[in-house]
Amino acid sequence: SSPFKTLDELLAKWKSDPSALPIGGGSAGGVDHLVAGQLAKAVGIPGGDLKYTPHSGGGELTISLLSTASGTVNVGISGYNDFRDMIEAGRLRALAVVAPERLAGVDIPTMIELGHPEVDLVNWRGFVAAPGISAADRAELIAIVTEMVATPEWKASVQRNRWKENFLPGQEFEKFIAEEQTATAALLKELGLA
Repeated sequence: SSPFKTLDELLAKWKSDPSALPIGGGSAGGVDHLVAGQLAKAVGIPGGDLKYTPHSGGGELTISLLSTASGTVNVGISGYNDFRDMIEAGRLRALAVVAPERLAGVDIPTMIELGHPEVDLVNWRGFVAAPGISAADRAELIAIVTEMVATPEWKASVQRNRWKENFLPGQEFEKFIAEEQTATAALLKELGLA
């Protein structure tokens, strides 16, 4: 029953009065918040005008989205799997997915398709170890994870959850983290969170 049928409809309302349309998501300063910040920046909304409402997770956000109670949100950002059941049941409407390409088997346009390629922050996961780990232990952990991502069970999880696999071992992952930290620090500063 949302009045927003497309991302453009949402953006028109949001740009007209950013403070009147809080955006819900996960923790303050987390990926969902940063995606909202990227989108605000892309459409000319100053980071300081973004009204973001953090939730403890996708379940709490979904309850807020489905509620008509005062203090709940009408727009939310989270991982697709947090919303999948409600989208498939017709209880939530997906307006866009932040991914380089559409999710397999899911008819939701990407931010790139909708003209916002700069909204590109994705939620990734990685395996890390404490500083000072020995070279031998590091090599062993990399070997274990390399073996794990080759298993049929891992491949099935990737497919079932519609994840985009991007395996970066060792120094490749270090480089990726450094680049992410630089980009995230700049965005946090723009949003007034750093």
